[in-house]
Amino acid sequence: RPPCLYYMLLPSRITSRKNIRHKLYKKATALLSHQSESIITKTHTHPRHTHTYLSSSFIMTILSTTRVGGDKGGKYLRVKHESSSTKTDMTFGLFLPSILDRSAADDDDGDDSAKVVVPVLFWLSGLTCDDTNFAMKAGSRAFDMAEKQNIAIVMPDTSPRGDDVPNVDSWYLGFGAGFYLNATKLPYATHYHMLSYITLELPTYLSTNFPGIDTSLKSITGHSMGGHGALTIAFRDPPSWTSVSAFAPICHPTRCPWGEKAFGAYLDG
Repeated sequence: RPPCLYYMLLPSRITSRKNIRHKLYKKATALLSHQSESIITKTHTHPRHTHTYLSSSFIMTILSTTRVGGDKGGKYLRVKHESSSTKTDMTFGLFLPSILDRSAADDDDGDDSAKVVVPVLFWLSGLTCDDTNFAMKAGSRAFDMAEKQNIAIVMPDTSPRGDDVPNVDSWYLGFGAGFYLNATKLPYATHYHMLSYITLELPTYLSTNFPGIDTSLKSITGHSMGGHGALTIAFRDPPSWTSVSAFAPICHPTRCPWGEKAFGAYLDG
């Protein structure tokens, strides 16, 4: 079991996801009435529900929603949205513990004592992976533990993807091999900005569209390339992360032939 699941701090602040969303919706409506372009509302229809989310001028689509652990378990979502960091569509997985559903239900009943937010664990996958690998390989056990500890888990993709995104036929460069850095060398410098995506855009995106998640209480972990990403991201800015851990991380990629090629392609100098 991932050790960071035990080291996460449980939230101390009490708030209401529904109330926050309602207030944000009202604020957005008021801004729109004054022809503001900074915030817009987006609506997506599920088989059972219609949800309206707020997003910073970008469209969000929930590709799928899966109940995990029975009728009273949490939810695993796959979310697609336009990214300002990578200038592409990005997809991430998201596990939401059932306490957020219960909090929303209690809020409808006027029970303020049950309003909660939850901390979030960022999982970074390894080379050749995408946003689904963790959910497929570790999801049942990891989601069960996250449900018990009331922790959300976000599982971003490992690189930008798309017809206009540079790619090569290689397992260590291009699609599935973004190394969670900001590329500075063309042709990769245009889209390969995974560092900004993970550290700046995605936390803001989560707190805006999923107010039940407290991104001020976030931890980071990963495997292989994702372990390298978790360590370098957390050590770059320790105050922003509650904990960091890594599973078989790539610790010194520039001291091996394929690492020299990958980082030489992405970075100047």
